[in-house]
Amino acid sequence: MELMAALERVCNDPRGAVTDPRGGGATGIMVDMDRLGRASRWVAAAIFAVGCTPDSEKVGQVDSEDGSSSGADTSGQGTDAGTQTGTASLDSTSSSSSDGDSSSEGTSTTVADTETETETDGVVPGCECIPQQDEDPENSIVRPLPPTCGESLCAEVVADCENGGKDNVCLGPPFTLEDPAALECALTALRDRTPGRLDWDYTANQGVVDQDGYILILEDGRAVRRSWSLYDLDFEAGDAELGELTDAAVFDACLVEPDDIARFDCMRSALASVTAVCNEGWSGSEAG
Repeated sequence: MELMAALERVCNDPRGAVTDPRGGGATGIMVDMDRLGRASRWVAAAIFAVGCTPDSEKVGQVDSEDGSSSGADTSGQGTDAGTQTGTASLDSTSSSSSDGDSSSEGTSTTVADTETETETDGVVPGCECIPQQDEDPENSIVRPLPPTCGESLCAEVVADCENGGKDNVCLGPPFTLEDPAALECALTALRDRTPGRLDWDYTANQGVVDQDGYILILEDGRAVRRSWSLYDLDFEAGDAELGELTDAAVFDACLVEPDDIARFDCMRSALASVTAVCNEGWSGSEAG
């Protein structure tokens, strides 16, 4: 009984805080153990181990609870950190998405601006190939430049009239075509709306009147006509006129017309109507 009481005191106070009347703490236990035989000492050792197990488990539970609490705190901190990291990642993704939207909006604005510039650049559709020119104060005569597109479809139609008027109308024979086939080719191209350029050169009154001109047939069947003339010392460049060609049946009739003057005028007056001016004309003079 004394041995069991001593064991209980040691288990309750493992650091030896309990003082045994016979030596105190663990010392008392050893004294009692010395009084026992070998077998008794083994039994006492077992009882000591079993008797102190609950307290040992209790200490272990405290450590475990401390560790669990510490682990829970650590896990909580990790969760908070993970949440903060995830939130930061979401914010970054949202920012990137927002930047992407801004970039996309910027691209849309650029495309819209480009389309607006194309619509308001001042060039009338159909006039893209007509050079923009004006009167040159330092040069009395400035002839229009040819179109920048359109291949020549036929040889230049060259005609001469000995009795011509200032309005470029031949008043009567003799009228001469340098190459009648060139005029036939031009009338056929006008009838068929063949895209390309036709040119002519007309002189009258022994060179006092000299007119040149072109007709540019467009892909859509419309045409641009321009002529310029020198009357003695005065020069005049007409407007580059965009419009609809005369009906094909008219050119068919001109092809079989026996009068060369009528056929020639049919070619020069190819437009049935004028819808726009691609480039305004100007005038000049060689006088003084």
